[in-house]
Amino acid sequence: MEDRTIETEKETKKTENTKRTVVFDSDFFKTLSRLKMLVKIKPSAGLSGNRKSGAKGSSLEFSDFREYIPGDDLRRIDWNVYGRTDKLLVKLFVEEKEGLFKIFIDGSTSMDYGKFHKGDYASRLSAALIYMILNQLDRVKLVTADESGIFSSGAMTGRQSFHRFLAQLERSGYAKDYDLWNVVKNEPYASEGVTILLSDFYIQQDIEDVLKFLAYRKQKVLLVHVLSQEELEPDMEGTLRLIDSEDDSTARVTMAGDLLKQYDQTLRGFISHCEAMAVKYGAAYVLAPTSRPLEETLLTLFETLRRNLY
Repeated sequence: MEDRTIETEKETKKTENTKRTVVFDSDFFKTLSRLKMLVKIKPSAGLSGNRKSGAKGSSLEFSDFREYIPGDDLRRIDWNVYGRTDKLLVKLFVEEKEGLFKIFIDGSTSMDYGKFHKGDYASRLSAALIYMILNQLDRVKLVTADESGIFSSGAMTGRQSFHRFLAQLERSGYAKDYDLWNVVKNEPYASEGVTILLSDFYIQQDIEDVLKFLAYRKQKVLLVHVLSQEELEPDMEGTLRLIDSEDDSTARVTMAGDLLKQYDQTLRGFISHCEAMAVKYGAAYVLAPTSRPLEETLLTLFETLRRNLY
């Protein structure tokens, strides 16, 4: 499936390697506050489900240590170990062992498109997911693209880390040579975890290969399929010159009823294929049109995470 930018005889619109113009304004943070309240009121919609327990006493059986990460609760540091080794280690318990979430945002130029911009929408969804995950005391790693290439944050936890993720999202951008498959394949996977991919999935590799690889790496996967309204319901007519935003190749077509019908069938088939492959490999799939209110999509994502991945 390929994404196309429209060029008419009178006007040229070409995708360039630009930064995202993400604005995390007051409305965005109000949305986060409302979602946080909903998660508290309805625990079944939370990300952690029954994986953690707030119980005290013998039910919290000691399990392991890990290195301290800025933002961790200082009360979890084992100061006896620090006194012996000068290393800051945090205690983990069986019933509250942390999850590791890896979030990949597609940095290909096809994401730099739409009146309701696909890249910005994916960034806002990611920021909201990160906010909620950090509030559940889990760890998050964010992988994006910027002008110098691929940028991968360290695994961070604690609410104090949120502004660092926002800064990374603000400076992320797009690259014509970006390949989501290579980015996912080259990421280290040391343990089980949750991988979230936000993309239009216009990739050279079949989505099945991506899912098969992540299943082999013992990852629970959420596919967030970000598509613009122009892609879902194209409003085009007449003779147009189409420019491929990935390689700048062109094609001249006349938009008529039969061609639009064929396009719709191809797109619906592509969406169905992505969804079917998710089912085949035990992943979760959410279609995220950029015209849909952010809060509505986020509630769907949280419920999908709870129902399919926990």
